[in-house]
Amino acid sequence: MRFHWLLAFLVCGLIFPFATADERRIYKPYVVLSGSDSGIREIEHHRITDQGSLDKLWRRHAGKRDNAAVPLIDFKRCMVVAVFGGPRKDCAGIVPSLVADGLSGQLNVTYAARPVAPGGAAVDTIPFGFFVIERLTKPITLKELAEGKRTVRAKLPALKG
Repeated sequence: MRFHWLLAFLVCGLIFPFATADERRIYKPYVVLSGSDSGIREIEHHRITDQGSLDKLWRRHAGKRDNAAVPLIDFKRCMVVAVFGGPRKDCAGIVPSLVADGLSGQLNVTYAARPVAPGGAAVDTIPFGFFVIERLTKPITLKELAEGKRTVRAKLPALKG
């Protein structure tokens, strides 16, 4: 009987790594805005924690589209993670695939480029993604998921206070 308990303990330990519930917490974004026509041509990653910073970044992103209304966010409870992918072929936008606590105390945000429908001519795009998530003070590690690999693209520092 002891052997069965030991075997069950070992199997559970291998399948579910030893971690506290907090280390395994997954966050579902409240809102995701993504597309393929950003005015920001460089690869950039941002943590936005106030409306003024979002307004400024949104104006850069919207470019000459004067009618692009800036989203209003409750920054007391939320923050925005913004990813700009730079010029790429055939990308319909950038979407989060996983937002979860890491084992080292950071927030891991894994994102992927969403492809356009196959079969068309190659299209130049400048993809972006805005992810509205719970406001957290911990540092953020941003990883891009491409071809089955996660590559660290940016590390954003922890918030003070």
